[in-house]
Order: sequence, then structure tokens, then C-alpha cells
Amino acid sequence: MQTTTLGRTNICVPIYGFGGIPVGRDHLTDEEGADIVRRAIDEGIVLIDTFCNYGRSEIRIGKAIEGRRDEVVIVTKSRGSYEPVEFSEMIEQSLSNLGVDYIDILLLKNIDNEDSLAKVEANAAVLQKMQKEGKVRFTGLSSHSPEHSCKALQTGLLDVAELPYNYANTQFDVVLDLAEELDVGILAMKPLGGGRLFEGLEKGGAATFDTLKSALSFARSHPCEPVLIPGIGTQDELNRYLEVIPQIEFLDEAGRRELIEKATDLGDDFCRTCGYCRQVCPGGVVIDEVLPLLDRVKHIKTDHTYKSLMKKKFFKVVQNSGECEGCGKCIEECPYDLPIPGKIKEAYEVFGS
Repeated sequence: MQTTTLGRTNICVPIYGFGGIPVGRDHLTDEEGADIVRRAIDEGIVLIDTFCNYGRSEIRIGKAIEGRRDEVVIVTKSRGSYEPVEFSEMIEQSLSNLGVDYIDILLLKNIDNEDSLAKVEANAAVLQKMQKEGKVRFTGLSSHSPEHSCKALQTGLLDVAELPYNYANTQFDVVLDLAEELDVGILAMKPLGGGRLFEGLEKGGAATFDTLKSALSFARSHPCEPVLIPGIGTQDELNRYLEVIPQIEFLDEAGRRELIEKATDLGDDFCRTCGYCRQVCPGGVVIDEVLPLLDRVKHIKTDHTYKSLMKKKFFKVVQNSGECEGCGKCIEECPYDLPIPGKIKEAYEVFGS
């Protein structure tokens, strides 16, 4: 695999990494999740991104890397909105979950607003202390806001930035340009728009190959050479990822522009399946499974046969779902401020009671 250096960290890794949100979800056992990660490492995918609140992601990754710590680069996070004591406690939890003595890259998570931006300096000081203790090697941020991520990077305190980057999220070009100027490494999360860019039924299905190739080629083609970290949650998804990697291309400006124009009909109010909303839902609604089905029948494929297939999948999904209480906690947690309760109501109206 082609490699890149993550900015001033001098960490050299393949440009194809592993996004750990899906591998932490309930559709897998701990051993099944660990097996996916083990196989990814065996195939040379050695940068692994996770977080202690991604279900059981860190625990499963910890099982997978037991006895192989020196083979991998581990990226995890602590909430950037936390005060320093809570911030450091979350890092200690990650170290325990992963079963490791140190984390390669620790990100301040969700630097998306003025509150979290105001805490960058204090929490960066926590990381500097942990660096001296040997618990953290390098620092960074994750963000869904171009404005706030730029301001945070301009402090000079952070080595890496993790950002959503795909042909439907080109507003982050300004951040990638700044990162190149400041010698900051880039991790491109959601290069597939949380699966929104796919037309097929399943993210790991054969029908997804062309979209996978074009989406990863787009994200790959910025001059700052980002490391791509698509979420992988099944062996089929890993198979498709490994199949497409040799065919990913570096697109010229015309090729990038063509894909950007293709995405204009998608808008920006779609679910990226990050699952943060589901983690705080007191009613146990499987939000990150319901909303993508609604998005697909509204924007991706609208023919009757496809809608019938989505309807069957919807009923299967909601069998294990609670009911929306309309509390709005999901909106507070959503990085994109989606009107989630209204969208859940709409999904039931579209698919039937």
C-alpha cells in the first residue's frame, strides 16, 4: 500500500486506515469484531481509529492487538468539551479498554463550537503532561466544523486533525489547505458520507464497488495526502475495501469537480451514521439505522422495488428499537444539527406504522 507521513508527527502509515465505529456495534460479538480488526492488520491496514464511546470498539480492538502493539498506530479521543479532570479520566479509560500503555494519537473530540474551542489550550496541556509520562505520543482534534477546526489548528498545539472529507463535504478543503501549510497530518473520516454515497443495499455489497472507488479516490486526491479511515463493521465490508484499494486513483481537478457536481442533489441534511445520537437516546431508538433508510428512499433510489426492499429492512430494524420521546438530546449530540425527532416521525410515515 502507498504510505504517507502524518505531518510533523513523522508517523509513516499506509494511506488506507480503519474507522472503528461500526466494529463496536451490537451486530457483532467481541470475538467477531476482534477478528475483523486482526484481519485488517494482517492485510496491512495498521492505523486504527476508535473512541471509548463507540460501543465496544476499543475493547474489541484491544483484543485484536494483544501481542501486536508495535504493529499498529492507535488513534482515540477524549471529549474536547470536558474540563481537564474529566478529559484525562476518559483517556485513562481508553488506555484500560485497549489494554495498552500508550496511545499514538489522542484527539480532542468534537471541536465544533466556541465552548470546546475555549478548552483547547487547557486540554492540550493535559496531553503535554501525558506525553511526558509516555501515555500519549501526539495530539490532535476531531471536528465537524471548518471554522472551529481552523481556529484550533492555528494555536499550534495540535499535530493531527480528523475531519469528514468526501465529495459531499468539500467545505473542509480550507482546513486541509491550512493543515498542509502548518504540517498537520489529516485523517479523513466519513470518506463515504457515512454510507450515504452508496446506491446499493449493503455497504459491503458488490454494487458498492464503483462508488467506493470514486469516493476514496476523491478523498485521496488532496495534496495534503490524508489517511482515509472509512468505518468497517463486517467481513464483507473489509473484503470490498481490500478489493478496491489497488484501483484507487489520484484524481485531477476535472475528475474531482465531476464528483462534486454529482453530489449537489444530496444536500447536507443527511445522516452520516456516526451513532452519537443513539448513545444518548433515553428511549433506545436505533436512530443511526432508521435515518439512513429514510435518506435512501428519498434521495438515492426511489423506484417501487427498492422502496419495498427498504420497507422490509425498516421493519426488521425497528423491531429492536425503542420509541422516540421527543426529548431533543439527539439534536444536541448531532454534529450536523439534524432535526432527528422529526426525521424519525417522517420515516414511520414513509414506511408505514
